[in-house]
Amino acid sequence: MPRKNSALARQIIQIFNQIIQKKGISHKINFLKIENLSQEDVAKVFAKAHIFLNTGFPEGCPLPPLEAMASGCLVVGFTGFGGWDYMRQIIPDKYIPSFPLRSVAWQGNGFFSADGDVMDVVFNLELAVQWILEKDQKLNKVLENAYKTACAYSLDIQKESFLNFIKKLISNDSV
Repeated sequence: MPRKNSALARQIIQIFNQIIQKKGISHKINFLKIENLSQEDVAKVFAKAHIFLNTGFPEGCPLPPLEAMASGCLVVGFTGFGGWDYMRQIIPDKYIPSFPLRSVAWQGNGFFSADGDVMDVVFNLELAVQWILEKDQKLNKVLENAYKTACAYSLDIQKESFLNFIKKLISNDSV
């Protein structure tokens, strides 16, 4: 569960629960909140979770989805503008932004929806749960891509990237 936009999260969960009830899915789906938890407690929740429902937007570079990816969670939800720095759609025919995405070393790492598109998130959440319950082989590759994504945002890599940017700036090279 996200820290932000809890009203959207409640709406998504309510619709999702109605759909799975009508479909007769007997598995109990638990939603765990991370709101107001310490970093240590968030890490414990992520260690138990299969999916991270991201309702946070707009953000520069959203960190909770990266933390969830590093913990082995499948990310489902919104990206905000800045999330597209690292978020890549699992299913190519699904929503992607109209602006060009930078080249990255990984492919699909989550199920992403246009900001505010509650029904698309519900459908993506349903598909994510299905993949997990059925142990779909595609899930392993997605989780591998998600882990690669999180590793690319380590503190050391970010520090190196920032220092290289400063060096270029100081030397008047084109940034």
